Amino acid sequence: MAIYQDSKTQQTMQPRQIAYVVQIKDILNSVFVKEDGLNPNYVKIGNKNVSRINIIGAVIDSKEEENFQNITIGDGTGEISVRNFEKIINIKIGDAILLIGRVRQFGNSRYVTPEIIKRNINAKWSIVWRKNAIKNIGIIKNDEEEEKDELTEIPQQNNTNDIISKIKDLDDGSGVSYDDVIKTPADEKLIANMLLRGDVFEIKPGKLKVLD
Repeated sequence: MAIYQDSKTQQTMQPRQIAYVVQIKDILNSVFVKEDGLNPNYVKIGNKNVSRINIIGAVIDSKEEENFQNITIGDGTGEISVRNFEKIINIKIGDAILLIGRVRQFGNSRYVTPEIIKRNINAKWSIVWRKNAIKNIGIIKNDEEEEKDELTEIPQQNNTNDIISKIKDLDDGSGVSYDDVIKTPADEKLIANMLLRGDVFEIKPGKLKVLD
């Protein structure tokens, strides 16, 4: 369900750029290019000039600043601020959302202005979304191949289900501490991969949550 759509974006007569499926780390680690006139600013990711982005992530924080609502989201690869200058969005920590918006930069701070936010996204979609992020932007394929090799070292499926069950059992609504879940180095490695795939989210530092 869409809970937000930017009215200013709807009214513009300029052609709308593609909303590329990307990872937050690639937004943060790329070069920001400021254009003149009406040309949109963008970040250079792979071989693409990306001005509009499509992200699935978890809400880590949401608070009202002096003249905007500041929402922080994470996707397992990083965290980024979403600055909403329109009507306050009814959203809460732990929500899984799909975000379409524009990449901005003020000083050294990079953020996103939202166009569309959809809440109650099934977290399993983040697996498909991440594969598309790697594929569509043209990020080096070795990154994905190395991840596959790493995952085969662990009896993944059963252990993943055990971790998910443990987090659900221990979660009182505010997430579960790493220390309550990680008991061995193998657990730590498995959870790192689960975060990358979107099986679990870190809704705040040191707190894990499964988003149904």
